[in-house]
Amino acid sequence: MSSSNTQKTEATLSTKTRNKVQCDCSKCNGRLVDPRTRKKHEEEENQMKIRYSSAKIGKSSPKKKRIDDDEENLNTSKSSINLESENASNSSVSTETSEETEQEQHSSNVLFRSDQSIGVTTKRKRREKFQTLEPVVSEQSDDPDDHISDDERTEISEGSGDDEENISQDERFTAPELGSDGVFKYPDSDIKFSESWILIWIFKYQARFRLPDTAINSLIGFLGQLLKDVDARRFHDFPSSSYKAKQLLQIDKGDNTYVACPKCNKLYNSEDLPLECKCNFVEFPNHPMRKHRESCGTELMKNIPIANGYTQHPQMVFPMPDLKSQILAMYQRPDFEQNMTKWAHRHVDENMLADIYDGKIWKTFPSEDSDPFFTQETADSHLGLMINLDWFQPFESSVYSTGVIYGVICNLPREIRFREENMLILGLLPGPNEVKVDQINHYLSPIVDILLEFWDGVDLQKTTNHQNGRTI
Repeated sequence: MSSSNTQKTEATLSTKTRNKVQCDCSKCNGRLVDPRTRKKHEEEENQMKIRYSSAKIGKSSPKKKRIDDDEENLNTSKSSINLESENASNSSVSTETSEETEQEQHSSNVLFRSDQSIGVTTKRKRREKFQTLEPVVSEQSDDPDDHISDDERTEISEGSGDDEENISQDERFTAPELGSDGVFKYPDSDIKFSESWILIWIFKYQARFRLPDTAINSLIGFLGQLLKDVDARRFHDFPSSSYKAKQLLQIDKGDNTYVACPKCNKLYNSEDLPLECKCNFVEFPNHPMRKHRESCGTELMKNIPIANGYTQHPQMVFPMPDLKSQILAMYQRPDFEQNMTKWAHRHVDENMLADIYDGKIWKTFPSEDSDPFFTQETADSHLGLMINLDWFQPFESSVYSTGVIYGVICNLPREIRFREENMLILGLLPGPNEVKVDQINHYLSPIVDILLEFWDGVDLQKTTNHQNGRTI
């Protein structure tokens, strides 16, 4: 019994390991692997060759012949694999190492992927989305109000050493005062130019179809050359650019532009920047921690290379279209004042809230003498503005968010209240990111200052229904 047990144990312990062979597939690259692993790799490569050749050849007759040859080769390779596997099965069973197991699992995954169809990708045609346009040379750059000159940089006050820690909470978001250029000027209607109607039509055409300034500049230059060829004596004074046309029509710019801090969004007047053109705003002047009482210190200007060196321009600007000129243009339109009085003649059930006029605030909002502000007699002179903020992306090829603060006149009927021609652009918020909620107060401060001027009353020299002017 003992001899038989020793023979069994010797039989079980006498295991023989397989000799590793060299595998020349793309994955092993000549490495020594188990024979069964090499057979699987060869089978996978054969299948890949067959599928690739079938996808590449197409529906031609040579394709059929080539596939048949490949199938014959595959069958012969399978038969040889089966014979070798039978011979290998007759040998003693060897223990599988962890490395061989991982190789077999990886080979099975490759085999699964090889069963999927292989398609030859075609190159997609690319179309030009943007086209480069030739720049139009305009004389508008000669206007000193368009850019900040170097002379103005030298006139910056260097004595702005105010103590920011003494700023009260009410003055944190106070906007700087504008210079004399911010005073509103009514356009002169007595223009001594007989062909001014052509220029007025062109600018109205631009506003109607929202055309860029470069297009209008080219149009005016072309018409000027054409009219001078027709009658040089009559059209001798016709302008050659949009800049000269605006000067001839006495169209003032009227926009107010502030320099904004890229970090804290503090606004500065372009003619009164702080020392070294760095932001000196302190967000928390009374904070117990010293680091929160430090000024911002962000650079407000950047160097722009020019022919003779460098010129400085603001990193961020906050343009504010003139509100008075926008309202004056609305009062020049026919039927505008009639539409403003329609809300006072409405007939709605008292228990129904159909519009803002049916609310408690509109009915009970007091004026300076505690009387109702919105009445039937002042329906077209006491304006109720609704201020909105909207963010949008002006570019398609990049992520750049900018915002617009606009207002609508609630005196107008609801069906025409939100039309483009009835909107008041109050300010354009700079990008590329949306302004934080607590920092929007910097941009609202100058808007509130302008609205306070309207609360005291603004005189309009001439409207459609009041040729001698009126006060709103």
